[in-house]
Amino acid sequence: ALAAVKDQAYLDQVVSFTAHWRDWMTAELSALGLDVVPSQTNFILVGFPSESPFTASECNAFLLKHGYIIRAFSVLPDHLRISIGTEEQNRGFISLVRAFMNGSPDETEE
Repeated sequence: ALAAVKDQAYLDQVVSFTAHWRDWMTAELSALGLDVVPSQTNFILVGFPSESPFTASECNAFLLKHGYIIRAFSVLPDHLRISIGTEEQNRGFISLVRAFMNGSPDETEE
């Protein structure tokens, strides 16, 4: 770990990767009508608007059934804390959230 911290090129690569996917996920989630809190970290906070037919809890349960472990954000009801992952994980996550938001949780289950 200490060697990685001392490797500036590696750190720059990680920061760039994280920023790219954080921005991409923010845009994708916002396009689905979700509230995304601006972030400069390796995670984003996503809120489900009160007018949404779905809740963060329902989405979290759906994602868990599909192998994605997401943290509910207990301090803010109806929010999820999403960590930035690999490209494959990020794209898979967005695909599942899109499926969830475009149907009912029962319709999108496998």
